[in-house]
Amino acid sequence: IGYIIDQTPGPMLVVQPTVEMGKRWSKGRFAPLIESTPCLKSKVKDPRSRDSGNTVQSKEFPGGIVVITGANSSVGLRSMPVKYLFLDEIDAYPGDSGGEGDPVLLSIARTNTFARRKIFLVSTPTIHGISRIEKEFEATDKRYFFVPCPHCNYYQVLKWSQIKWENNDSRTAHYVCTECSGKIENHQKTEMLERGEWRATEAKEGEKKGFHLSSLYSPVGW
Repeated sequence: IGYIIDQTPGPMLVVQPTVEMGKRWSKGRFAPLIESTPCLKSKVKDPRSRDSGNTVQSKEFPGGIVVITGANSSVGLRSMPVKYLFLDEIDAYPGDSGGEGDPVLLSIARTNTFARRKIFLVSTPTIHGISRIEKEFEATDKRYFFVPCPHCNYYQVLKWSQIKWENNDSRTAHYVCTECSGKIENHQKTEMLERGEWRATEAKEGEKKGFHLSSLYSPVGW
């Protein structure tokens, strides 16, 4: 979102599961991003400014606007045409928005005006088989983040089955390389992540790119 505001401005819609969650996201995540980034702070005026035109749910900037709403608000989902659409935590969306249908489809319909639109769908997956994000990911080229073993340099996707520990003591947790069975300690993780790379695992035609990243890739701890 920050990159778009600074480099390729246009109308944006950010959809959280509920309107209230959208407001919390705006205050807790988006506002600090603007405040801490000089190039954004100079373009998005402080909502306390008399002529800013900005509120918690609407941020104007040169060449565009960000509107923040919830999947439970059918009014918010049909507010305006948008070039950029960010659907966050879609597995928590209701099945129907105000009796007007699937909030994901309602939101995507807002982008039909723009030939060079971008749609981002993000979520922690929930129940296998009914998860929205799982279904969307299956239709993509399925990109995973491959990292190298510090011992044999074999690139692999981190898997929970390779986490091991001794005598039921979580403090001894480490990762075992799938290729050389080398023991990878937590302090070696930073370098692995720095050398990592996204790789598509399926050759699918179309414009959908999917990225999968588990909590194992957190910089701290196994």
